[in-house]
Amino acid sequence: MLIDAHCHLAAAAFDPDREAVIEAARTNGVRAFVSAATDRASWVPLLALAQRHAEVSVCLGLHPWFEHRCEGEDNDLDALERLLSTRPAGVVALGECGVDARSRDDAQWALFEAQLGIAERLRLPVVVHCVRLNDQVAQRLGRHPRLPGGLIHAFAGSLQQAERFLDAGFLLGIGGAVTFDRAQKLKRVVAALPEDGFVLETDSPDMLPAPLRGREQRNTPSNLPLVAAEVARLRGVEPACLGETTSANVRALFRSRR
Repeated sequence: MLIDAHCHLAAAAFDPDREAVIEAARTNGVRAFVSAATDRASWVPLLALAQRHAEVSVCLGLHPWFEHRCEGEDNDLDALERLLSTRPAGVVALGECGVDARSRDDAQWALFEAQLGIAERLRLPVVVHCVRLNDQVAQRLGRHPRLPGGLIHAFAGSLQQAERFLDAGFLLGIGGAVTFDRAQKLKRVVAALPEDGFVLETDSPDMLPAPLRGREQRNTPSNLPLVAAEVARLRGVEPACLGETTSANVRALFRSRR
């Protein structure tokens, strides 16, 4: 059994066939999903999806790629804290939030910091988007010692950076990037990680694994076995054993039985 530790089931790309996508993944051995919201408009639809599917757990956050209303009455940050404080059914973390070196908007750091504060106050794990800013993010997380850990989604850093996140109580999300031949550094890191230090993810509908590039336009949770197969190969274990271990890691991280 596999758990997709990070996907976006409420994304518009799944509007035509969302139920079929979930069923196809289940048929392909992916029995549970942790789906992240990226803006305020997606929170309620994702919560509704979790109500219909007990195998879907939810993270609610404000992603740095999108515009958010962060000032004035009824701003998105206040709305996020209000909603999360009610502990809606299915919610296991705050996220996806974070920072991205491809963005020149310095306001993303303030947005990230505000969400770390919310997670710390509510004692929720955090799902972190971190692109080419691993050292800076690790330093920022260190300023929030009361955070109950979380997930560094789509990790692509060095072993030293991985160890720094692990020491801070965060697990690493390993996704489609590990299937590319050019990702030799990441492959070495994945081979060296402790058994309890990582989970598997698709980030669907994004991050198509290498074997599907040029053949498909959209990634789905059904493709998680491709990631699992490569990680199992790198670590010299059977895919079934890897699935059991990483599923246990997901449950421990998010304290969920789903």
